[in-house]
Amino acid sequence: MTEVIVAIKPGVYVGLVHSGMTLDQVKAALGQPDATNDSALDYVKLGLQIIPGKGDLVHIVGVGHPFLGGTKEGICVGSSCAAVIQAYEPGYETLKYKPLGVNFQLHDGKVDWLATVFPIPGQ
Repeated sequence: MTEVIVAIKPGVYVGLVHSGMTLDQVKAALGQPDATNDSALDYVKLGLQIIPGKGDLVHIVGVGHPFLGGTKEGICVGSSCAAVIQAYEPGYETLKYKPLGVNFQLHDGKVDWLATVFPIPGQ
């Protein structure tokens, strides 16, 4: 298991980046990003991507290699699917196929619910 250096609390914070922050506050906390991509801030050396929503507020924090953080349950980059399911909802998993517009919920490895997602015009 990777050593967890940065704590993640889903929906609340990823290290120094927390819900309600503006992009300017992120830059003040983490410094200038290595790159920007469609207004997202890419901190390549940290393994972080900060994606804004309305009002330049942080909407999504993406993490990937070489990010050394994880949740209190020990889930981090490199964790297995089985570890995620065991930590958050044993016996359940969801498969989303956005390009096809369909989601599946599986319970104990079998589909027990599915949803068709219709596109929203103009989005």
